[in-house]
Amino acid sequence: MITASWEHSPTAWQFARNRLLRIFPGYLACLLVTAFVIGPLALAAQSASGLATYWRQEPSPLGYVLRNGLLMQFQNRIGSLFAASAEAYSVNGSLWSIPWEAGCYAMVAALGVAGVLKRCPLVVAAGALAVLANCLAFPPGVVLGRLYLSERVVLLPLYFLCGSAFYLFRHRIPRSPWLGASALAGMLIGGTHHWPLTAALVMPYLLFYAASLGVPAEGFPKRPHADYSYGIYIYGFPVQQLLMAAGVGQAGPWGLLLASLAATVLLAALSWHWVESKCLRLKRAGNRPTAALPSASEAPAHS
Repeated sequence: MITASWEHSPTAWQFARNRLLRIFPGYLACLLVTAFVIGPLALAAQSASGLATYWRQEPSPLGYVLRNGLLMQFQNRIGSLFAASAEAYSVNGSLWSIPWEAGCYAMVAALGVAGVLKRCPLVVAAGALAVLANCLAFPPGVVLGRLYLSERVVLLPLYFLCGSAFYLFRHRIPRSPWLGASALAGMLIGGTHHWPLTAALVMPYLLFYAASLGVPAEGFPKRPHADYSYGIYIYGFPVQQLLMAAGVGQAGPWGLLLASLAATVLLAALSWHWVESKCLRLKRAGNRPTAALPSASEAPAHS
């Protein structure tokens, strides 16, 4: 999807703006809601110290917004919130992936500016294989792996490159039930022995094959739709932490699942309709081609 976004963006600036409009407004709104709504509710649920003490917590709620506001996670906690949780003190553990996602956007932009995505798509696939080979040779835990090839530094860009390669070669990769069955068998057999190799070489085909099963040959018609997926991702963790602090976990895993799903979808819907969709309108408006000025030969003559 991100590689497709690059292809549909006339310039690197528009690509960067489009990516920023897609993730940053919802991300910033989530920080504000977490610090100024979920946080006070959590404190009220876990203690009777009063709301006034919340704003004097260290690390502070305001610091949580300011220090994390540039897509980087410099403050993961607010005071003593969620101290008794299974994920102790963690306010929103899901946000760890946002800086990595932005970094992979920059990687796609660099490949696009260099002309690799358009002229040399094989380089993307070769790069993914080269990173995978290094990962197999120096897995995390050995000296070189510990110094240079930590799991996040290597594996996340590797998976991203695999997705880019599948997009670039989408018209040449067959959609075959036999290949899908083989990929499933490879996942079941190879996944227990060497997960990075299986995840990079087998899982992408299985995922894309399964996702394409319900897609009509002519594709889906283009129509406006609500996309709550991003909101569900970024709000699920703090909602579950809040519900656990409020004692909802005593209802059992299914009770917690239903309660957290309902609250998370509600916040995701509000995020989409009040924040994300409005910013995406700015994205679409910025992508509209502007009318070209008439040349001197086409300009109307005036007496």
